[in-house]
Amino acid sequence: MNICTASGMEFFMYEILNDVWLNIVANGILFVFLLVYSIGTFSDYLREKSKRNHLFFSFEFCGTIYLLWSVIELLSKSANQSTMVLFTLSTIRVFFAILMYTFAGDYIVLLIETKQTVSKPVKQLLHWGLIILFFAMPIIYQLSRNTLLTNLPIFIYLLSLEAVVIRYREPLSTKTVILYTLFIIPSFLLLLQEYWNYTPANIYAAVLIVIIHCEVWQKQKIEMLEIEQQLAKQENELKDTRISLMSSQINPHFLFNTLSSIAGLCEKDGREAKYLTLEFASYMRNIAEDLDTLSTIPFSKEFLHTEHYINIEKVRFGEKLRFDFDIEEMDFRLPPLTLQPLVENAIKHGVMPQDGGLVILETTSDDNFFYIRIIDDGVGFDKDDVSDDSQHLGIQNITKRLSYMCDGELTIFSVKSKGTRAEIRIPKEINHENSIAR
Repeated sequence: MNICTASGMEFFMYEILNDVWLNIVANGILFVFLLVYSIGTFSDYLREKSKRNHLFFSFEFCGTIYLLWSVIELLSKSANQSTMVLFTLSTIRVFFAILMYTFAGDYIVLLIETKQTVSKPVKQLLHWGLIILFFAMPIIYQLSRNTLLTNLPIFIYLLSLEAVVIRYREPLSTKTVILYTLFIIPSFLLLLQEYWNYTPANIYAAVLIVIIHCEVWQKQKIEMLEIEQQLAKQENELKDTRISLMSSQINPHFLFNTLSSIAGLCEKDGREAKYLTLEFASYMRNIAEDLDTLSTIPFSKEFLHTEHYINIEKVRFGEKLRFDFDIEEMDFRLPPLTLQPLVENAIKHGVMPQDGGLVILETTSDDNFFYIRIIDDGVGFDKDDVSDDSQHLGIQNITKRLSYMCDGELTIFSVKSKGTRAEIRIPKEINHENSIAR
């Protein structure tokens, strides 16, 4: 009696679990649930069309279509469609499952390769292994007519994927979750499918997509936090740089020498004294404005500030100091107080130690970059012999601000007794984006 009752209850549960309409509703709910996730992932892909977002969207899209096809297949079954129609629908559904797992494998390989190289055979196995096994599944079904055995190729693939995860576990911060998702859950559901034909595999697909989606979302949050911290660090460094700039730009010796020159001219040439006073006032006003600027400025503005400085130095040094300008490009932006310190270095450490010389300022461009060059025919130097910490500090400040604010680079070439060339290179693409933003 107990045996008959147990057998009847088992049959009753089997009938309920495999009721077509119950499974249509269950798969329909899973489909709608994952459709919402896929729409969110698609918006991420449109915002940033990276390979990672492409693989992740493809993975979720194929999983969603797989569930949609499950609903279509069950509706066709309830409408008593022919065996050929049902077999075709089933083949298409399984094909999307294969694509989904393949994209999942490619995505995990991509995550691993951010920190560690994955061997080519392993990548080929994860990309093509399941697609090849797909063609074995109909043969297994025809020979066994057993759902559990038919799903063995997918199970074998999941074991291979799990082996890869364990082998390259260090770069994966969420390896424990992936372990449960790829191995323990499918093992349980594949056994359950022996009694429940339609939905267990689809539940697993939904669970896999949701868990990986949450993991990706968490990883993106961590990355955004790291970016914000990096930006905050850069902003603090820029503030420190501004303080250093203030110290280097408002040089007491330069102020004293300029004011002494003005005082001397007041007795000899009032007009020249007035001119030098106005140039000095313009120079100081530009410094005050630029020290409050945390963004790039037009080259024309920086060039004007440098001209004020050059005009002051011409009055101070007279014919000893010569300048030549070759300005081909002006329509670009750069960090404030970048050009003038380099011209000052060319005068102070280049031509004046040899009692005068020529300083050339030129701008050019090619397809990808703008170039600024400050060239002097002064004493030059060997890098190993340079010991002026203030000069080092000024160059470091300029290098940092160029890198942070416009992805630019500063390179200095020098030959002892022949002169020095300071070259700034600024990407056109970044400069164009900065111009649009302003």
